[in-house]
Amino acid sequence: MMDGSLPTPIHSRIRARQLWVGSTIVFGLLGCKLLAIQAFGRAPRAPLTFVKEVLAPPRGALLTSDGAVLATSIEQHRAILNARQLISPTATADLVAAELGMPRRPLLAKLQPDLRGRRRGYVVVNDNLSESQRERLQMRAREFAPGRAVATPNPWHGLSFETHTRRQYPQGALAAQLLGTVAVRQLEELCGEVELSYDLLARNTRIEVGAAGLEHALNRLLVGQPGFIKAETDARGQLIPDGVEAPRAAVAGYDVVLTIDQQIQREVERVLDRCRAESKARYVTAIVMKSRTGEILAMATAPGYHPSKYPTSEPNRAVNWATAALYEPGSTFKLLVAAAAIDRLPNWQRIKAHCDGSRELNGRTVKCWILAKQGHGHGQCDLQTGIRESCNMTMAEFGRRLGRKHFLDYLEKFQITALGDDAERLIPGIRRGQVPPLSEISDHTLAGMSFGQHVATTPYALLRAVNVLANEGTLVHPQLVQEVRNHEGATVKSYLARVEPGVVKPATARAVRDMMVEVVNHGTGKNAQIKGVKVAGKTGTAEVAIGKGGYVQGKYIVSFVGFAPADHPEVSVIVVANQPTNPPNPSGGLVAAPVFREIVEATLSRLQRLPRALARSS
Repeated sequence: MMDGSLPTPIHSRIRARQLWVGSTIVFGLLGCKLLAIQAFGRAPRAPLTFVKEVLAPPRGALLTSDGAVLATSIEQHRAILNARQLISPTATADLVAAELGMPRRPLLAKLQPDLRGRRRGYVVVNDNLSESQRERLQMRAREFAPGRAVATPNPWHGLSFETHTRRQYPQGALAAQLLGTVAVRQLEELCGEVELSYDLLARNTRIEVGAAGLEHALNRLLVGQPGFIKAETDARGQLIPDGVEAPRAAVAGYDVVLTIDQQIQREVERVLDRCRAESKARYVTAIVMKSRTGEILAMATAPGYHPSKYPTSEPNRAVNWATAALYEPGSTFKLLVAAAAIDRLPNWQRIKAHCDGSRELNGRTVKCWILAKQGHGHGQCDLQTGIRESCNMTMAEFGRRLGRKHFLDYLEKFQITALGDDAERLIPGIRRGQVPPLSEISDHTLAGMSFGQHVATTPYALLRAVNVLANEGTLVHPQLVQEVRNHEGATVKSYLARVEPGVVKPATARAVRDMMVEVVNHGTGKNAQIKGVKVAGKTGTAEVAIGKGGYVQGKYIVSFVGFAPADHPEVSVIVVANQPTNPPNPSGGLVAAPVFREIVEATLSRLQRLPRALARSS
């Protein structure tokens, strides 16, 4: 007591009761602890659960329509050490290096603490273990499994394995820009991005994901779902016997069958390689498509590269210029203007234009190509003559009569700036075209647009638009994916052609088609002629545009677009060469038309649509 008096009997009884209650609780808890240890061999606790091993899913394959494997994944094993769990980094490095026949010193350096004394985390010991190496390491580790009587600490503690996949391209460089590439990323980074969600992840786990091309565009179909094995450890980090859960198996990605035909793709690449070497163009690109269904049989660019070796020093080699090249198309664009004029102007056959080689509009000169070549104009031309001779002044007159608004309306119908439907969005690298808004189209701009200047499109979009003329005025959306299959080979989704009729009247499409035949038979496209086959096509020779309204003197993008046979089209093709220098004055008729002819001949032969006599000679 504060006053120094002795405690009373009642105070003594209260204190004794408090001591008795406290002692009972303490000894009761200790008894429970001892009972648990005696009964279970360890103190009860919430087990520490972690992902012991992540099972990488096999990435789906990419196949051609004729069954060739373009991209596939092979299974490989990876050995990993958790440096923070190692009892003796030196002993572990000695054993692992001896078992794998690898240098000891570099491995030990990875396992030891850094200069600040911090212990390192996961270390990849070998990224490409053979099956026998993996089994041997596992056997050595099992010799020190918990419960075994061992005289020394377990030097294998911290060792784990991953099964991962590596992308391979069995056809080499075939369709490289189309396929694209994969990149290795941490699995943690992909949660949500590829619909992966786990509560626990091994931090060192890596997985291949699409980085470019079809590998990227189709990644959600190809990537699959990783599996895992969960395990429990005790307080010391040792695996608990029977503490490994049943593994969750990895789910393989879907296989995707493309519309690409291996033989046609290979032939197109061969022809483009030769054209680039002879013409010395920066690149040459081409698309081959079934006219009626929109199935893309080939899409190629020269020069190419091997998809497993990204051309870091020449990144432009990896670009799929067939969909990514945004350029002013020049005279091939005249086909769309002609179709719009015929569809809109009831008296189009009576309209005549006079070409003196140049004209002043809004204080600026509009020129026809013939002025620089021959020093004079084409004279009087109707629309058919204007298309056959590729007269700029004739097209400018029809563009003027069509008017700005209707001109833009038809470009929208032809979807010259559109990315396409859902199936088309599976095609990698498509860029949106560019057309001036109505408010910015002067008389001079409209004239230039009428012969393919002041508008920008891609080879892909232009072929899609010209193919309308092969289909009686119906737009057929191109497709690159034929079907999707699961890992058992069953088809889970098929893609069918989607069409939009009524872009132009059937009679309009037939009239322009007849003009395209004249271009090949008697005009600028004679080098596209095929014996025994009626070909419809159009040449294009466009100056390289820079800035707003400027052009590079003496630099051209030359092209040819068309279809065959003209009366019953089977295949539609576009060929574009960027800045060829051989011959010195290149044109679509000299550079691109012969390539078009070779590609069409090879494709019709493959489809068994060539006349018999020609097929035998081919």
